[in-house]
Formats: sequence, C-alpha cells, structure tokens
Amino acid sequence: MQASRLVSLIGFVALALLLSRCGPKTPAPGTFGSVYQVTLKTACIECHTPSTAATLNNGVVLDLTSQTTAYNTFFGFVVGRVAKGSCGAVRLVVAGSTSTSYLPAALFSDFRTGVNMTGTPACQPHTIDHNLNLSSAEKQSLLDWITSGAKND
Repeated sequence: MQASRLVSLIGFVALALLLSRCGPKTPAPGTFGSVYQVTLKTACIECHTPSTAATLNNGVVLDLTSQTTAYNTFFGFVVGRVAKGSCGAVRLVVAGSTSTSYLPAALFSDFRTGVNMTGTPACQPHTIDHNLNLSSAEKQSLLDWITSGAKND
C-alpha cells in the first residue's frame, strides 16, 4: 500500500508541475509584450481606442485595441489636437531613443525636462498628466523597450 501511495503522490506532483507550465506566461520586462500586457492593456486602453474619450473628445489617435494595433500606432506620428505645425513630424516612438520619442514625455511628467520635441510649444505633451500611478518597474520596462530598439517582441 505504501508503494502505491508513493507512486500516486509522485504522479500527482509530476502532473501539477506539467500543468503549471501550460498557463499563460507573462512576457519579460522590457519587451513590447510586457509593456502591452502589464501596462497599456491595464492602465491605458480605457481611454485609447477608436470609440473612447481620448479619440472622441481630443482627436488623439492612439489605438491600443490589440497588441499589433498598438505597436503599429506607436510608429506613426503624433496625431490629435497637440499635432499642430511641426509637431506633426514627431514620432510617438523612435526606436533606440527615449529623448526623441513623444510617448515617454506624454506619459511621465518627470521625463519631460530636456526632451527634444522640436522646441515648439505646440509639440509639447498636452496638459493631462499621464503618470497613472504606474510602478517604477512599468515605467522602466517601457523605457527599456524603446532603448533596446522597440521591437515587437
């Protein structure tokens, strides 16, 4: 009897270990998968889809409906009421450069100092503060993703 219980216990533990590896995995920090799943999908999507407040009220075209759509949107130009004059030539994300990407400056007020947004007031991030109580890990993951080349991983 003892041997059969031991075999059953070993089988149960093996099955539990196998099943624990089958669930969804959280992407590694600093990847776009992590930025989307951990931050954008939870803190930003509420306002940033074609039928939500940012688009309807402010004309901000930043569609976070899906990871693919969000990624493609980030490589476009700033669009919305802030996109006047030379601001229309500013990209939301410039791979490898957080200092010339509009997104970090729009999200983090403490990141706006010294950001080169062509020097025109029309191009500065709008007055809505997007700090959103993001953790320092979420903020760093976004910055790391841009710095490491902004790949769709």
